[in-house]
Amino acid sequence: GLKDIEGISYLEEMEGVEHNYAYFPILIDKEKYGISRDKVYDRLKEHNIYGRRYFYPLISDFEPYNKLESSAKDNLPVAVEKADEVLCLPLYDGLGEENIDKIVSILKKSEK
Repeated sequence: GLKDIEGISYLEEMEGVEHNYAYFPILIDKEKYGISRDKVYDRLKEHNIYGRRYFYPLISDFEPYNKLESSAKDNLPVAVEKADEVLCLPLYDGLGEENIDKIVSILKKSEK
C-alpha cells in the first residue's frame, strides 16, 4: 500500500536476508511527501497509532557526546538527515489488515 506514495520509501526485501520483522521503518522525504516525519507522527497519534521516531534524538545530542567536535551536526549530515526522516510504523502479531489499511489510508491522506 505504500509503494506508490511519493516521498515515502522503505527497505525492500533482500535475497538471502532473513528479517525478524521487529520494526517497519519508513523514510519520509519532506520535500517530496509535502510534510515532515514529525507531522506524520502527530497525525498517526491523532488516530491512536503510535509509531516510533527511530534514531531520535541522535546519541550525539546527549551528554557527554554533544560537547565533542565530532558530534557537531555539520560532521554528521547523513545521520541527521536520516534521523529526521525515519519513522517506524507499528508492527506486531495481530496488527490485522484493518489496522494496516487504516495506517496506509492516513499516510495517503497526509500527502501534500
